[in-house]
Amino acid sequence: MSEETTLCVIDDIKTIVDGIAKQIPWQRHGIRVVGTATNGEDGMRLIREIRPHLIITDIRMPVMDGLSMIAQTTGGLPHTKVIVLSGYSEFEDARSAMRLGVFDYLVKPFRPGQLVEVVLRAKAEREKELEQTERLQELEGKMRESLPLLRQEYLKMLIRYKAKEPMARQRWSFLEIHFEPSELSLMLIEIDNFAKKVEPLPTGDTELILFAVQNVVEETMSQWGSHVTFRDQIGRFVCIFRTEEGRNPVEMAEACCRNAASYTRQTLSIGLSLETAGLSGLPHCYRQAQSALACHFYTEGNSVIRFGDLKISPYIPVYASDLEEKVILSLVSGNTDRVRSVLADVFQQIQDEEVRPAPDYMASTYWELARKMAYAVKSRLSAADFAPIEQKLQSLLDPAYTLKEWQQTLLELGGEIALRFKTRKRNDAEELVHAAIAYIKEHLPHNLTVQDCADHVHTSPSHFAALFKKMTGLTFVQFVIAERIKVAQELLLSGSSVQNASERLGYEDLKYFRELFKKHTGMTPSEFKQFYR
Repeated sequence: MSEETTLCVIDDIKTIVDGIAKQIPWQRHGIRVVGTATNGEDGMRLIREIRPHLIITDIRMPVMDGLSMIAQTTGGLPHTKVIVLSGYSEFEDARSAMRLGVFDYLVKPFRPGQLVEVVLRAKAEREKELEQTERLQELEGKMRESLPLLRQEYLKMLIRYKAKEPMARQRWSFLEIHFEPSELSLMLIEIDNFAKKVEPLPTGDTELILFAVQNVVEETMSQWGSHVTFRDQIGRFVCIFRTEEGRNPVEMAEACCRNAASYTRQTLSIGLSLETAGLSGLPHCYRQAQSALACHFYTEGNSVIRFGDLKISPYIPVYASDLEEKVILSLVSGNTDRVRSVLADVFQQIQDEEVRPAPDYMASTYWELARKMAYAVKSRLSAADFAPIEQKLQSLLDPAYTLKEWQQTLLELGGEIALRFKTRKRNDAEELVHAAIAYIKEHLPHNLTVQDCADHVHTSPSHFAALFKKMTGLTFVQFVIAERIKVAQELLLSGSSVQNASERLGYEDLKYFRELFKKHTGMTPSEFKQFYR
């Protein structure tokens, strides 16, 4: 220790006082004599004025004995060490001195070396105590700085695990939560769509939103009564409050919603528990609030639900199996309007129940429907076409979806699958018709039929005929004639005779060929040749 140690010497024999104070080189040991006295009364005044670190005193002194002096002065000097001197080796004196917290007891006469040894031990003991006190004060300071965090962590434990009431109350008091923990209710507060809102934001902005919302909740609840509010998880807070007479918890929660929307532009979903008598009932309240908060699955947020207000069925929601088949067929058809219509029927059938299914069951039902929709068509799509559908399916594992969000996402998923099929069908149809056109051009001189081309592209004649007209705008026969006339024009311009052109294109009747050519070009073959000569 860098601080100089101070010493007072008190004895009714002046030669002893002078010998101790002046003959022993205390400065060499880092000790300075700051005062002396020859009786207990003067010694008492000296101690109170100077507040020395060490005291050497006799017991038997006039006016006031040493033990009385010690009893009246050292109570306010917890780190002052007292060494008692006595010319009497009476056991009762020694025992009385020890009761007063005296450091050591020396019987006169003693050698100076003995006294120095005892004083140095007292000095070392005092310094050790001071170091321990400083460490303790430092720890207490750090604990006080971290008290908000300790309080939050303890409260998180308190709402999850049942505690014995006396122990819970003791810790409640230690953490300086200044209200009576009885007649309690719990409010679970969640910022709507918080994860999605803050995903693009820097951490500082996210923390600012959380701080602002918690501050609004705390100020709002303070107007109603005693409470403590703390973070439960990202975007979620817990408020424990007293349900004092004449105060409606639903109105309190609704005030929090209104103020948060007004001052932070954040909407809140709040789940309220029922009342509990004390701290040991808080885990049950927390589960009630969780259940109530989960029921916001059926709302659009910015509202309050109290446990028990919404009737929830324990049964898993079901819908007719034929509807599922209709969903799959509508997806494969590529008809997005039909997909939306059939899915709307599914949604309506699930929601027709008077008592709503548990949110977890409802979400599981929609997830299973989405999975069936995706994997029912997987084998019919290429890996590249199915990849975005599978990615969309994985995103549905997010538990934060509400009923409306689930339904909207299923409609989007169905629309995307149907569009993929529609695009694929169009591409397949184009490939089929292109293959048929190439086949027709290669076999123009032959009398091809719809059946011939349908066989070539591996489809039915009726499907081929309808698809061919849809893609080209012409019937099969109209297309063949148009292609033959184009080739005929090229042959005539290259010098072929009308007869030769007719035969090369499979027209045995020259008169029919001339009539057909004129019908499509407005000129006979001879007039065409003459016109372009």
